[in-house]
Amino acid sequence: MLVFVSVYRGVFFHWMHADKTFRLTRQKYFNEKDWACKVILRDKDISLHINGKLNNRVEWSEIKKLEEAKTYFKLSSSDGVEGVMVDKSCFTEGDSDSFKQWMKETHPEIEQVRIAPAFDK
Repeated sequence: MLVFVSVYRGVFFHWMHADKTFRLTRQKYFNEKDWACKVILRDKDISLHINGKLNNRVEWSEIKKLEEAKTYFKLSSSDGVEGVMVDKSCFTEGDSDSFKQWMKETHPEIEQVRIAPAFDK
C-alpha cells in the first residue's frame, strides 16, 4: 500500500492536480468556456491577459529559467512561483523557433532547458 501511495504522489499527482485545477478554473470563472489568452512581450516585462484583462505580469529580471516542452514554453522564477506559460502554436508574430532565438539573443542570462519528461506534453 505504501508503494502505491508513493507512486501515486510522486508520478500521477502532479498531472491529475494540474488537470483538475484547469477544469475547476474554467468552471468557476468562465462557465465551462475557453477563454482568450494573450501573452505580451515588452522590454521590461512579459504579461498575460485573459479575456482582455491583465492576469499576470512578470519582470524579465525575475525570470531565471525557460523550459521547453513539445507544445509550450514555461518561463519561471528561481522559486517557481512567478512565471508565464506560452503555447507554441499560438504565436501571432513569428513562431516558436524565432521566440527561442530571440530569448537567446535578448536574455542570455535566462537558462534554457528541456522540461522534465513528466510535463513534456
